[in-house]
Amino acid sequence: MLKAIRFGKNHNMKKAANDSRWKKPADKPVIDLAQNRPAEGNRTVLVLVDAKRPAFKDVHHVALAALHHMGIPYKTWDIGIRPLPEQVAKEQTLILLAQERLGASLSKQSAQAILAGLKNGTGLFSLDPWIMSYPGDFARVLKLGGGSERAIASIRFRTNRHYISALRDDNESVQFRKPVPAVPLTGQGTALLAEHGAPFMRAGQVGAGRFVWFGISPKVWFYEHLGHGWGLDDMFWRSIAWAAKKPFVMKAMPPHVSMRFDDCAGLGGLWWIIGNTNSLNIPHSKPLARIINLEPAGGASVLNHFNYVKVLNDFGWKPEISLFVDQVSNEDWHHLKTIYDNNNVQASLHGSFRDGFDEKGQWFSDFVMYRGVECLAEDRVVLKSNLAPENVHIFMEAKKQAPYRIARYSDRILEKRMRRLDRIWKARGIIPGHTLNNHWRNVPSNALRFLKKRGQTFTITSGRCNYVHVDPEGYDWRKLPYGDAGAFMDYMPIPADAHGVNPGDFFSFRGNVGPRMPHDPVSDNVDFCRGGKKPIAGLLTHRDPELIARRIIQHTKFGLQSLFFGFPTTHEMNLATFTKEEWRNILQAVETGLRRQPKMFVRLDEIGCAAKSKCETHIDTIQWNGAALQLVLSGKAKTDVWLRVFHDKGNDCTESFLKISPFNGIKQARVR
Repeated sequence: MLKAIRFGKNHNMKKAANDSRWKKPADKPVIDLAQNRPAEGNRTVLVLVDAKRPAFKDVHHVALAALHHMGIPYKTWDIGIRPLPEQVAKEQTLILLAQERLGASLSKQSAQAILAGLKNGTGLFSLDPWIMSYPGDFARVLKLGGGSERAIASIRFRTNRHYISALRDDNESVQFRKPVPAVPLTGQGTALLAEHGAPFMRAGQVGAGRFVWFGISPKVWFYEHLGHGWGLDDMFWRSIAWAAKKPFVMKAMPPHVSMRFDDCAGLGGLWWIIGNTNSLNIPHSKPLARIINLEPAGGASVLNHFNYVKVLNDFGWKPEISLFVDQVSNEDWHHLKTIYDNNNVQASLHGSFRDGFDEKGQWFSDFVMYRGVECLAEDRVVLKSNLAPENVHIFMEAKKQAPYRIARYSDRILEKRMRRLDRIWKARGIIPGHTLNNHWRNVPSNALRFLKKRGQTFTITSGRCNYVHVDPEGYDWRKLPYGDAGAFMDYMPIPADAHGVNPGDFFSFRGNVGPRMPHDPVSDNVDFCRGGKKPIAGLLTHRDPELIARRIIQHTKFGLQSLFFGFPTTHEMNLATFTKEEWRNILQAVETGLRRQPKMFVRLDEIGCAAKSKCETHIDTIQWNGAALQLVLSGKAKTDVWLRVFHDKGNDCTESFLKISPFNGIKQARVR
């Protein structure tokens, strides 16, 4: 523990607070992701916009960021500058009306070109609800009508017998955070979404082409109302895939699934919960007392021998467990090694050698790569080893920051501690994953080169280096594609004082929920064992099996639907009072709840590799030559790049996967 530094009575605290020691280093210039640009060729999605209208400012977040992330080749056309020629409309795979109230910008020529393209086989997808504002015969040809605008607070799926909504459960609904403007749609086509009996999404056909009209304002794609990644994204990309001229190609993530466990120690997780309860000076709860007494030393806990991982393996899951390495018993290490040797788990350091409670009941963390958090208190500098200093929490509430910094080790000591960690992994016969899952916060700048040396350059930490987890400034970086701290795939910001580390050296990816406010009505906690219900005293979880299963299902669906990856997350100690049979029952319910979702169970590093190869490559050209699609890709991919390939089958749509082998530079592919 760092000795407190006290200031004299006449010390100027304001001057101390402005001391350069409290200033965080700036980040090095970021580099662009290769995937984030338009494409060329005659089989792109043509995005229609009008840059002169106010709603144009929303187009990037609503549509272009999504197209980048989903790997959909596109180019834009500003109809406010140039009318759309009929020949251009007929050549494209799909026309996307990406801006609300775009009808007023559409000339009669452009409207006729869109309809001619549709009749000729070009798909049409509208994110603009206001169909009645479109000129000429637009609504008549589509046989659609729009009712009176209203605000809706949720939406319900009318059917799951159409390709677009096929992954949805019967009568499934999505709740919004805030009501959003919408226009009920009457007329032809299958009604996919509805509320209070009024349809708000229709899919149909005109001539050789398919169309989808979305009757909900594009504002729904902002977090204030719902946002990308929060339960509707499959309706976005599956609409495009269904309506597009075939064959159609997306360079998107495969349906990868894993599960994340923080604070792991095997049976040590049960003793952590016992220590937590004791530190609160409260009696052991009934579930805790029961699990302690069922077998000697709590052996009935599903944490014992990492049995929760073994049960997950029975259902196909290959979880990521992030360890407090000094708290794992020899016996539990032996069981973990067996699971690891069968390629059924990925292990990592969870930031600390140890984390728990001392003889006085005080919480501590022995962080491997830094000492803790120094903070300027009223008359001194104090060091806290765990969480953030209390006055930093106050800063969150009062919006008045108390100066703090991550207390670094010298490079000499840091090297010594990292070598100790290396010896632990070697002695246990386990190679840690390339993906970092840090405890509470990201590492300080000087730790990055030690991690880079060890090839640990993937991270699922959403905060920036040198910031505590409760400081909003720690999350002030681009987090592509949507700026969401729960779901992103982007280069990690590199601090200017991280010597030997360059922008692009570290890649961050995440696919779980990240609520931005308490009591979020969509999902109020990143941890699937917490939230939605008051926790049992001392346990940190409500321990409700049905609610836990529902949260695992929901969080996995969010990741898969939005073309990130399924990645439900919890803390190991939350399972401490469950037996193997009880955990198995939860996973049986999860398996039933995810039965409609295509999924591939993989380890976390495989997800990171797929995400990085996706983001660092681009489809430059996509051209139909009359017999096949010719693709030209550029960028760098150290692992396979996944393509999703779609074909029409009656009124339905089929999907298959094509893997492009690793490359650096230019790669050509052919799709029939």
